Amino acid sequence: MKIHTLFSTECTPFFYWQTVGLMHSFNLSGQPGNITRVLSCTEEDLKQYKGHDLAPTHYLPSMSRHPLTGDW
Repeated sequence: MKIHTLFSTECTPFFYWQTVGLMHSFNLSGQPGNITRVLSCTEEDLKQYKGHDLAPTHYLPSMSRHPLTGDW
């Protein structure tokens, strides 16, 4: 059986350290298959983000605000 682990994060210090911990645990666990981080950030935050190399990553636009109404 092939397993692919996904986890989602944002461009914040909290999720930076969550990613560090999760990747450390994943690498020690012997879990079969691959792992991919789904990273959701604003364009501004993404330019300043320092954790690009922490995990294999798929990038998505920020979902923190509603695209039509601007609501949080």
